[in-house]
Amino acid sequence: MSRRARRLTLVEVLIAVVVCGAGIAVVSLGISTSLRAEQRAGNLDRAAAYLELLTTRLQSEELNLEESSGDFTDDGAPDLRWSVALEGTDREGLQQASLAVLWTEPNGDHELRVERLIFVDPLVGGVQ
Repeated sequence: MSRRARRLTLVEVLIAVVVCGAGIAVVSLGISTSLRAEQRAGNLDRAAAYLELLTTRLQSEELNLEESSGDFTDDGAPDLRWSVALEGTDREGLQQASLAVLWTEPNGDHELRVERLIFVDPLVGGVQ
């Protein structure tokens, strides 16, 4: 073998560096995408828990059945906001409630919303 055959040329080294750099870029992009997805899933899970809390408060009449909004500062989540919007239906005592939990992420505002039918018996009163 000649001496030249055992050495890497500058072109081969440059190609190896470019291929490794591209591989590292792809892997780091995958990791950052995964971290963002994990953060989003965590925020959705947290919002769902507070949405359930909001629903429980409406059903237990701790919160009046009326259009309103606020935040969860007293519950330890000042970064989460909530809103309740009501719409009547064609049935007496039946209302459609739109409950939402809102929060802000670096890429903008987000919300988790649920629609519920809530019955208030006109004879008995209270949420059913």
